Amino acid sequence: MFIYLDESGDLGFKEGATNFFVISFITMDGQTLLQLKRKIKKLKQKYKISKGVEIKDSTSSHFLRVDVLKVVSSLPIEIYSITVNKH
Repeated sequence: MFIYLDESGDLGFKEGATNFFVISFITMDGQTLLQLKRKIKKLKQKYKISKGVEIKDSTSSHFLRVDVLKVVSSLPIEIYSITVNKH
C-alpha cells in the first residue's frame, strides 16, 4: 500500500493565520501507483509541464484540474481528508 499525504493551511492562531487546517491523503496499491504515474506523465506532456515540476491546484488551469480529477477518479484510489475549523 502507498500513501500520499499533503496539508493546507497553517497551525497558527495569530492575526493573519488561516481559518482552516486541512490534512488530506490518498491510498493505493502498487499497480495503481504505476497507472497513476503513467497517466500524470501524459497529462504533463499534454499541458507542457516539465518533468520535475509539481502540479499545483492554485496555479493550474481549470482544464488541467478537471483532467487530474478524471485520472484520479478512473483508478481505485481511496481519498481521505480531515478539516479543522480553527475558530
